Amino acid sequence: QNYVTMNYKCQGLIGLGQAYKEQKNYKMSLLNYTKAINFGSSEAMNELGNIYKDGSFGFKDPDKALELFHKAFHEYRNPDALYYMGRLYTDGCGKIQKDPKKGQDLIKQAVNYGSSVASRSLQHGGMLSLRSLYL
Repeated sequence: QNYVTMNYKCQGLIGLGQAYKEQKNYKMSLLNYTKAINFGSSEAMNELGNIYKDGSFGFKDPDKALELFHKAFHEYRNPDALYYMGRLYTDGCGKIQKDPKKGQDLIKQAVNYGSSVASRSLQHGGMLSLRSLYL
């Protein structure tokens, strides 16, 4: 299938995943995010990673979140995934030890790779500033 068709399918599946999540139908939400991931959607990987990080389905799984963020960046070059990995280390989550230096390094990489999420967070008073990343 061509890229445009695949992108529309993934966006639709992500939208369904979000809608089912809002309705607290976690089984259907997970199913739709997983389908989008199986089509290669790094956006779906980040969405589901954040769900696992935050515990939106009623349980936290930071290791699974890290795995999804890692895949989104290393296989699909999604720079937002670096930001999300950085936040996991900066905050510490579950078995993931708090490591502010590693977290800041990942967030800095996210900015350098063009992550819109990292840039917006830093511009709007995120926990770090662009200036602090480069000092």
